[in-house]
Amino acid sequence: MDSKSHFNSPDLQKVFQQIEPILTQHKVQLDQVSADIKEVERFLRACSIHFPFRYCCNERLKDVEQDPSAKTSKEIRCLDYLCWGKSKDGQYRLLYEAEEQTVMHHDGVFQSKRENWVVTSRPLIEAKVKVRLELYPKLPVFLEEIAKALQPLQTELAHKEIANSLENIKNGKC
Repeated sequence: MDSKSHFNSPDLQKVFQQIEPILTQHKVQLDQVSADIKEVERFLRACSIHFPFRYCCNERLKDVEQDPSAKTSKEIRCLDYLCWGKSKDGQYRLLYEAEEQTVMHHDGVFQSKRENWVVTSRPLIEAKVKVRLELYPKLPVFLEEIAKALQPLQTELAHKEIANSLENIKNGKC
């Protein structure tokens, strides 16, 4: 920020001097969050992670409609996801997706999920500042969950390689 700013009003100058460090720190924090988001994207691309992955990091109740005569209720839930998937340009990106889900209950017991629809899907780096700041602390868990998802894939590939090697040995193709 411009700490050389000078105002004609002494009150404005005084307040500016008090808040300038706070606003400057906010800008630094935003820059650090953006840099980390870009680095996560770079890292996942460099690791050739070419499969879609979704991690639900927030769920909240948006609305409840009750029908006392039928003893039913309809909940609309909002879910926030961190995703690794293709963006509109076809590139794998770190995405933010917001989804709404309709859930039906009868006599207070879960009956069914009716609909899921994606409300928002965009690269996280392009999401609103508020969204980026809310989801940023979830990135470490997101990365851990991707690693967990890769473990079965690694095991499955290893089993296929072993099976192919055994088949080659059996057929004398060593």
